[in-house]
Order: sequence, then C-alpha cells, then structure tokens
Amino acid sequence: MKVIRDNDGSIELQKKYRPNQDGALPGTWWDGSEYSASESGTKVLKDLFKAKDFDFPKSINLVVDNLRVLNIQNSEVVLDYFGGSATTAHAVLSLNREDGGHRKYIVVEQGEYFDTVTKPRIQKIVYSSDWKDGKATAINSGISHFFKFIKLESYEDTLNNLHLTRSKSQQSLLDSMPSEAKEDYLLRYMLDIESRGSLLSVDKFKKPFDCKLKVTVDSAGAYEERTIDLVETFNYLIGLRVKHVDMQIDRGFVAVTGVLPSGEKALVLWRDVEKLSYDELNRLCDKLAINPADSEFDVVYINGDHNIPAVFTSTEAEGGITKTLKIRQIEPEFMSRMFNTEA
Repeated sequence: MKVIRDNDGSIELQKKYRPNQDGALPGTWWDGSEYSASESGTKVLKDLFKAKDFDFPKSINLVVDNLRVLNIQNSEVVLDYFGGSATTAHAVLSLNREDGGHRKYIVVEQGEYFDTVTKPRIQKIVYSSDWKDGKATAINSGISHFFKFIKLESYEDTLNNLHLTRSKSQQSLLDSMPSEAKEDYLLRYMLDIESRGSLLSVDKFKKPFDCKLKVTVDSAGAYEERTIDLVETFNYLIGLRVKHVDMQIDRGFVAVTGVLPSGEKALVLWRDVEKLSYDELNRLCDKLAINPADSEFDVVYINGDHNIPAVFTSTEAEGGITKTLKIRQIEPEFMSRMFNTEA
C-alpha cells in the first residue's frame, strides 16, 4: 500500500500487488512451519540466548518474506512500533547481509526486556548470522553496522523528579478551600506552579553535560540518577538534520552543525559556562566562524549569557554593507518547544 499526499493536504492510499521472482502473487494464507512463532521464532531466540527469554516472538522468516513482498528497497526505512524481541531489526539486517543493501530500521519498545533481549539480539546478529546455544557459528559473516538507541523520559520519571514547594501560608489557604476549589487547584495549578523549575530548570543549562534525572529502572518503581542528553534532545526539538558533531566536553563545549526544517544552516553551540568565560567563548566563536561578517551559518544557538555581536556594518569606503546573524539563546527555545502543548 502506498500513501500519496496531495497539495491540498488530502491523503490517498494506493494498493499495489507485487509478484514474487517467479511472477506469482504471494498467497494470502501463510501456514508453513517456517512462519510459526513457536517453531521458528522461539527457536531463533533459543539459539541466540540459549534460553527462552521472550514469549511468542515473531518468526524471522515471516518478517523477511513480508519485507520481500513489500519490495523494501535499498536505503528505505522500516518502522516497527512494537519492537518486541527485535525480529524486524533482525530481518532488515538479514536482507542487507543477503544483497549488500543499506535498509534502515526504527524499532520502539517499552518492555523491561529491551536491555536483555531487544538490544543484545541486534548486537549478536551484526556479529554473526547464525547462532547455536548462545554461541556464534558463522563468525566470518559479521557486517559493519551502527545503531543508536534512545531512552525517552517516562511518566514515572517525571513523577520521580517533581519537587513541590508550598509555604505554610499556602498550605493553610489550601486547607481552608472548599473541596471543589481544592480539587480544581490540584488539577489545574499544582503541577504547573508548585513544581515549576523542578523538571528542568534554567540553571541546569549552565553545565549542560552534567544534567541528571532520576530514571526508573524497573516496574517496582526503583530509580537511579542518570545523565540526560540535552544536546541530543535539543536536536530533535528543533528538527535539526545533523551534519557534524564536534564533541570536546573536556574543553567545555560541543558544537553541532546541521540544517533546520526551514532549510537554514544552523550551528548549535553548547558550553559549560563555568569553563568558558566571555573571552574564551569569543575566541572559540572566531575559530568556528561565528560572526555576522562571514559566517557560513544562518542561525546560531548558544546557551548562557554572551556578548557575541549579531550585526556587522562595513565602512562607506568598503561598500556600506550591513550583515546580520540570527543568534538565539538555547534556554527559551528549549523550554518553549519542550513544554508547548498547542502543536
């Protein structure tokens, strides 16, 4: 099925029937043992991990043949919202290993088995195409592959990081309210007002590489403090198509270059405010060509206070040209996009 979006915003679905290599259309009923979850799916996982760590995994043959029927071409992306044991990722890697393709996959999973099954399965299949009793049996079949996994903040994480601030006079006033007014306050204002600044305060942007949150680690509610990636988060918030990352945290900065959805070339400069003073920041900006006179960027994002000039005007003898550079502060942009509920 192909999705076509017209200029007026309407969407049209077109069905296409793709024959196999012999010219025949695929059947509508696949009942072979190679498509069975118990016979094919479970067996593959037992070969990979030497134990049954996942109930009813999809058959790898079923997913591979589905991708063949859909005629997923080289460099296309396969999305699976229910990643499970990573059968879809396994299938994409198998097809790429078979024909040298560069198909990509995105799998989404929220189960606790992500760290014990989903991610390890991808790593094992990259290393070897075949396994038995948890040991690789085709170590010469390894392929070059890179994958990134991102953990999103959960509802439980948000609750763990809430810190309510309420004075005695506020508590006294709340206690004196009618029950309906009290309920209205708790629903509409408490989280917005009393917890303001506890989820992500502006102060955390002064040392952006040390920002931590309490992250839930199991279903029982246990949590541990972990570093969160403000740099990566901001790239997603502004829709940046990243081209290059210069990560020099030991020197106190990370510079990310890319293209915004508007087509503008952008530089996002994160710095440890305590490590880079105004003078050091200006020297870094000269090195990165951040100035309105000859900057290669249309937009520059910077965290913290700075005195970087945004306007350049040449003398009359030089032509009297005035150039401007869009310099935006990261903090308000970050907060606006992260907590905006209108879009």
